[in-house]
Amino acid sequence: MEIGYAKEIITPPFPVYLAGYAGKRLAEEAHDDLYVKVILVKLREEVYGIISYDLIGIDHLLTGRLDPELRTLGLDPGKFLAAATHTHSGPAGILKTSEGLLKGTDYIFGTENSELIESIVHKTIQAVKYALKSCREGKIRIARGSISGVGKNRNDSSRKGNEDILAAELQSRDRAPVLLVHYACHPTVLDHENLKLSADFPGALDEIMSQKGYAFTLYLNGSCGDISTRFTRQGKGFPEVGRYGGLLAEKTEQLLKEAREIQIEKIETGSLTAVLKLKKPEDPRKAAEHLRICRDNLERALEEGIRGAELRLLKAQLEGAQANLNYAGHGSEQENQPVTVSLWQINQDIFAGIPGELFSELSNPLQNGRMHFAGYAGGYLGYFADKAAYDSLNYEALSSPFERGQAEVLMGEIEKAVKTGISGAGSER
Repeated sequence: MEIGYAKEIITPPFPVYLAGYAGKRLAEEAHDDLYVKVILVKLREEVYGIISYDLIGIDHLLTGRLDPELRTLGLDPGKFLAAATHTHSGPAGILKTSEGLLKGTDYIFGTENSELIESIVHKTIQAVKYALKSCREGKIRIARGSISGVGKNRNDSSRKGNEDILAAELQSRDRAPVLLVHYACHPTVLDHENLKLSADFPGALDEIMSQKGYAFTLYLNGSCGDISTRFTRQGKGFPEVGRYGGLLAEKTEQLLKEAREIQIEKIETGSLTAVLKLKKPEDPRKAAEHLRICRDNLERALEEGIRGAELRLLKAQLEGAQANLNYAGHGSEQENQPVTVSLWQINQDIFAGIPGELFSELSNPLQNGRMHFAGYAGGYLGYFADKAAYDSLNYEALSSPFERGQAEVLMGEIEKAVKTGISGAGSER
């Protein structure tokens, strides 16, 4: 087994608009650089890779340019998992908002910036080439555990959420090691008032671990559609970003003390495509009335002096009503949407790459010591919310393009695929 890795800065030139919150936010500087990070494993002449971007998300605008470049290098795109950390302080213009499911969401994600995408693809290939050249005999140490005080269910703090964390240390001969940290949580410590580019807390984690001798830390997000720091935050600025980075760094170091070395004997990759039903746009007048009610609720709370997590929840409900009204005016005329999930089996562990924001309430019944979920992987189709979120008119359900119950359908197809085996996946369901 050989291991190679590299990273490249993808911080765009300034000024640049930021993606992740409603309204235009123009950044004139970066608090910390954004990166593309690549980890390769070469097993019996086959090369497998994970590519991580400090971006809000990725879709075919990027992967459609990246895949041919990988083939030019003699690599199989099907053996690569590309994912975003989902920072809400990265550049706008990465996702397709002029048509398709994200049509009309330019007020959140910006309009397509082909020049920026081309630059990111170029930097990605540079990192892949260097990682290939650096492939040497290597070793992997891995540990699993849980962490509290970071992410919780962001709509109902009494719900379970997902505190699972996986840390892997990878090292090729004669090089400083790298880390892969897999954990589910929205990187939204920085809110809509922030006007600096930043990777949010995954960037802080990377910086802290780099000071401890690691070449870099690749953050692989999980099923965090319903998980954030909303109920654990003590602030919203960069000191708080650093605090969360410190919590994750401390837990990662604890885990690595118990880490065991593994030998990768087998890697299998596949995918499944489930065709999900899209919801019909609501009557614009009804959507506008719901928006008015949410705005009134927020104004009343402000007058009453409500603060903290309760106020943040009311703001999220208002954002959901705004998204719902937008969907009422721009909703897709399609009835169905194919959703492709990447499937990886590494020894006995299975990873499912979800092209969007999956609820932990949905993945928890399947996730265990063997089954894992990676979010924002291979595409971005919005939220995959559970039925309860639709019944409660939560932001995630209101902004999701899918009908109530369709995320459960997707999870059922994933469960079937896992039972039948990764090698048998790949058909449309």
